Amino acid sequence: MRLIFFTDGSDDGFAAAQLVAALIDPAAVSYIAVVAVTWPQRPSPIWDKAFEAHLAWHDLHRVMAVIADQCVKRLRAELIRHTDEIEEIVTVGEPAQATLKILHNVRADIGFIAVTSGPHRDHVVAWVVEVTKRARCAIVVMQRSKRVAMPAAFKRVPFPFDGSNAAALALGVWNQSCQPQGEAYGRRGRRLTPTCQAGHGGDTWAT
Repeated sequence: MRLIFFTDGSDDGFAAAQLVAALIDPAAVSYIAVVAVTWPQRPSPIWDKAFEAHLAWHDLHRVMAVIADQCVKRLRAELIRHTDEIEEIVTVGEPAQATLKILHNVRADIGFIAVTSGPHRDHVVAWVVEVTKRARCAIVVMQRSKRVAMPAAFKRVPFPFDGSNAAALALGVWNQSCQPQGEAYGRRGRRLTPTCQAGHGGDTWAT
């Protein structure tokens, strides 16, 4: 499978990516790319870091290049155990368009978008929604509260599901990329068996 991780430069977004990375099955992954979208200037954690560093360096273009490189390398270091091939991509453009273009160009199976739950959350939501509407692959939006500690093992991972075929297919792709973490259970403690296939709709999780 071909996985793409997008970072907005936030620490809490990175923490969410760490949680997801722990679920990925290395045997199922053939390619991973880590991506940061820089210019144009906008409300974003990556720009907060650039402006903070700019006070000392005075060259905003150089500062952004360094900050973006640090962000993708940090994420790469977390994912390197899953595959020998990790591509680092730093690009420019309106975030939704840039993200959709990369997803298409690298033929992604899943796009993981790590976003902040902090002050810039509302600014990030608009382009993330656009990506989820227009992407031709499964999209996983990752967000993590700073109050949540890294679990030693994953025992319960709920998947809110709207019953659509598109969501069923996305769950199927996600299921293929994950390591076995135990059984899935629904209401009243019944074990669920994933049967994510086109046309199943609301019956994607069969009891």
